[in-house]
Amino acid sequence: QTALEEVLTWLLSAEDGLQGQPPISDNVEEVKEQFHTHEV
Repeated sequence: QTALEEVLTWLLSAEDGLQGQPPISDNVEEVKEQFHTHEV
């Protein structure tokens, strides 16, 4: 039960983080920049 609660907490946290991200660009160079920024 505890493991499931931890996974749910992590998923909710990940969702919050993803919603705060800027939209993905249609420009390939901008997408590359977004990817590299995300890696850091």
